[in-house]
Amino acid sequence: MQVFGSRDRFAILVGPPAASIRTVEIWAGGKTLTPHDTSVYLPSFVHALVSTERRLKEQLNFLRHEPLFLGLSATEAFQRIAESETPQLEQAWADLRLLDWGPTTDDFLCFLLPIHGKLQQVCRENESGSIHTGVVLPYEIIQAIEGARHALSLQFTSA
Repeated sequence: MQVFGSRDRFAILVGPPAASIRTVEIWAGGKTLTPHDTSVYLPSFVHALVSTERRLKEQLNFLRHEPLFLGLSATEAFQRIAESETPQLEQAWADLRLLDWGPTTDDFLCFLLPIHGKLQQVCRENESGSIHTGVVLPYEIIQAIEGARHALSLQFTSA
């Protein structure tokens, strides 16, 4: 598999070409976010990658949401945004949601949360409810997405 990024921080692993379906693994903070479904349908997955890449590049001011999470741990901040009871939290949900890429990532709910001046990638496994976190830089995610998108697009456009 081709590895784009670092599994310890953020990575997308892309398997060998195979028609319009491809094996993809997504890793964040040393944990796989694709434990049950690693098959992606290229047209919709590539579109999701393009949308996320564009949003990350255009909205790099994640720290504007930091006042919503002052004094909270990453787990507490996740719980706060997951409840989304105010217009500010609903907007933060929309701005900070990460990895909403269809069935492959449906096992996790993830956000990129500004906590204590750093961005925390915070994901909750839906089945177990366990939350794991890791510090990540937006460009690490962008670079991994760009690499994976390029590799997948080459196959998709030549198929």
